[in-house]
Amino acid sequence: MPKETEIIVGKRDDKKKNKKSSVEIGVTGTDIFAGYIDVDYDQEWRNLSTRIPLIEKMINGDGTISELLDAIITPILSAEKSITCEDEKIKEFAKRALFDELQGGFEEFLRQSLDCVGYGFTVFEKVYKVEDGLVFWNRFAPRLQNSIERWEGKSTKWVGGHPTGITQITNSTDEADSRNVPVEVVIPWDKMILFSYKKSGNNFEGKSILRRCNAHFQIKQLLYKISAIAAERFGVGVPYIKSKKGLSPEVTDRLDDLVKNIRSNEQAYARFDEDVKEFDILVPKGNSQTGSIQDLIDHHDKKMYQSILAGFLNLDSGQGGSNALSQDQTKFFSQSLLYLANYWGNVVEEHLKQLIILNFGEQKEYPKIVFTGIEKIELSDWVEAITKSKQAGLLSWGDDDEAILRKRLKLGQAEEGAERIESKVIVNESKKELSEKKNLKPSERERLFMRNIGDFENYLASEYSNVLKIIEPEEKKLRVDLAKMYKTGKTIEVDGQTRLARNTKLESDMHKIVNQMKGRITEKLINSPLQRRLFKKVKQMAIKNVTENNKKLEEIEINEAALNSMIKGYVTNVRGFLFNGPRQIKEQITLNMGSSVEVGLAVKQAGKVQMNRNIIKLSTISHARGAYNMILFEENTKKGVEFYKTVVPRQRFKDVKPNSKTASLLWMILLAAEITRRANKDTEGKNTNAMTGLNLHHGAFAYFYPVPTEDLEKEKEIANGQREEFLETNQ
Repeated sequence: MPKETEIIVGKRDDKKKNKKSSVEIGVTGTDIFAGYIDVDYDQEWRNLSTRIPLIEKMINGDGTISELLDAIITPILSAEKSITCEDEKIKEFAKRALFDELQGGFEEFLRQSLDCVGYGFTVFEKVYKVEDGLVFWNRFAPRLQNSIERWEGKSTKWVGGHPTGITQITNSTDEADSRNVPVEVVIPWDKMILFSYKKSGNNFEGKSILRRCNAHFQIKQLLYKISAIAAERFGVGVPYIKSKKGLSPEVTDRLDDLVKNIRSNEQAYARFDEDVKEFDILVPKGNSQTGSIQDLIDHHDKKMYQSILAGFLNLDSGQGGSNALSQDQTKFFSQSLLYLANYWGNVVEEHLKQLIILNFGEQKEYPKIVFTGIEKIELSDWVEAITKSKQAGLLSWGDDDEAILRKRLKLGQAEEGAERIESKVIVNESKKELSEKKNLKPSERERLFMRNIGDFENYLASEYSNVLKIIEPEEKKLRVDLAKMYKTGKTIEVDGQTRLARNTKLESDMHKIVNQMKGRITEKLINSPLQRRLFKKVKQMAIKNVTENNKKLEEIEINEAALNSMIKGYVTNVRGFLFNGPRQIKEQITLNMGSSVEVGLAVKQAGKVQMNRNIIKLSTISHARGAYNMILFEENTKKGVEFYKTVVPRQRFKDVKPNSKTASLLWMILLAAEITRRANKDTEGKNTNAMTGLNLHHGAFAYFYPVPTEDLEKEKEIANGQREEFLETNQ
């Protein structure tokens, strides 16, 4: 037992001395014997050898559990990570060590380390390197849970409340053999990074969040088996033949073979003679209870959501007060994510501290890792809190606050040297000055531009109406034909319900009329008068806009190759829409026929057949709008225009969503490259040119007013007033 040191609290000449012992007397109570942790009452969860395969089965075999883990991990992965420290030198070293030097990258390390949520713990081995005379981590090498044999190093003695290391079994894998690593290795404790989720005592294996889901998972598996058995019993049936008495063994054998070899396909048939009195398929009477089983499965799914505080992901849409309940549960769930992020940061910060001491010695302060953007605060609540605080004089306003506000509103960074757009709430600007700023009139050129894009948007709306005039009669005809075919098809009686009988010929005929509809629509939309008229009008209206905007009677040469590329895009999009829409209709037909759905339900479904209107609009209109913008941009580029103001036609203002990319750029004057950069960032690199492609995003209705350099300052002043008015209106 260690030698006791007397610690005296208070003055030494006090008559009564408050003595404290430096020796730890008790133990945590965690059951660890010979390096093996034994803390769970369930045998399957007690040992790593059985627990880890079960967890992997749960994660990989149950969609609900996989979704739950994604719901926990994804917000942390997508959060913004930063490092704070007053010492700039230490801060920069920490950023480099974590974000730049790690092999495989910081995000990959974070993703793998968060596996501790599902598995209870994750272990990494620290591998070092020397760069520029400083020691860095080269990589954090993962040591998977199923390879950990016991929590024991070369010595059975513990140091500092933990073993001296862990023992790993390498199983002579290819990796181990290539490096001549023995079957059993000991990794020292100080060479490890250990994440233990909700560690209790010295249970270094933590507690998997799936432990709470285990009972519900096991019952769900049983329910799925019962459901499959019920479906097989009630869905397959047993073929049978009633024959005359006294048939010869040869005839009975032939009939037996016929029944045994019955298969269902489009060419299957059977031929009988007078020896056969009856042939049918016997199905059980009663109810398979599959609906009740599904209710039980849904119940256990809901309990799994609730077990990790994510009940808001599974709220019934018809549940009273579900919106308020969802908000409350979401906040509670966000708090649990913040706890997890802070725990992760604390673990890594301790190892970062050791690395800093190794390079620079002891410091007064060590870096902190900060996660932001995990806890979701409603934008309206956030803006209201700021507004009231400013009005009450409780807060001052600085450049950092503006940067935060811009980021929260998704406005992007202010241009260097640009005048700040002042708000009547945040700064003490008089109402008169504000009114004067709003009353700045746009130029005649801008009014012409807005009128032209308004006319063009009206034209697109009229052509979309023409598209619907082609599609809607075809859909109506299809609805009538499908309903008639469902009503006249063969049926069977099951539990007092008239259901569709399996009929491959009817199914094939129904698919045929869907394909015929598709063919007729294709002829009217692709390489058709409508297509030619649409893009001819695009050219005419774009040229008119350019001409009126520049007031020069010079010949405009259209880039026909680029225009043809847009036309090909239109054709591809329409073909895609005409593939997916009819495919979904045919899949529903096949499902109805295959599952013997009730006839009335099938007829009702047929009466609602309709292809997605949003997809139709995107497929037929987006490329025309893109071609129009492309012509404007290329002609203005030829004239040396570099700056553009993002605008939308007046009649589309009502369609601008406050948090959309269009709203974040509306009335802002930026370089063309900057507009594209922002659009590209928000589409994960898919939008490489907003000005000559498909706008800020697929389906956006923004246009780009060219701003001559000589008018830039005046135009910016006008734009600031326009944007300020827009923001106030949409608060």
